[in-house]
Amino acid sequence: MDVHFNAYKMRYNTLNHYMQPIFSSMKIKTMNIFINLDDIFHNLHRPLTNNEFQVSGVNASKQLISNVFNVIAHYKQWGSRNKIETRVICCYTTAKGNFKNDLFVPQYRKKFLVYNNATNTNFYYINEAIRNAYSLLRVISGYIQNVYVIDTNYVEPSVGPLYLANTSFKADWNLMV
Repeated sequence: MDVHFNAYKMRYNTLNHYMQPIFSSMKIKTMNIFINLDDIFHNLHRPLTNNEFQVSGVNASKQLISNVFNVIAHYKQWGSRNKIETRVICCYTTAKGNFKNDLFVPQYRKKFLVYNNATNTNFYYINEAIRNAYSLLRVISGYIQNVYVIDTNYVEPSVGPLYLANTSFKADWNLMV
């Protein structure tokens, strides 16, 4: 299971290379790093990955939580190494019905709803681990400074970062993973 999460970690020297023009042109003291957990969870929905979760058994959700916080720590550590006060904000959705965008686009994110349905036998073990991890992700993140795990419910999770960056989490720079 670890390999799926490690694919979301960009090497520090690559991040530094991409951010070098920005670092040299302006002083960045605070940074928000947004991680869309829905994207990570969606990439887990593959038949062979479901077998990996089945093999993990009852500990699959614990391993999933560990891997999510490992990704968060990776980016938080990069910010610390560059002497930037870094906040990591993860957004996901637990929508079981229609999204708000369904008013404008019929059957909006239907594939998401089908894949994450509790009765979907193709991805049962993945979905069970993700559902069991949601509450613990929120609770544990409450005890880690500058780490936030936010459920956007029926709103598209990709809208969250723009809204949060403009209201609650003002920073010198925002980065989306």
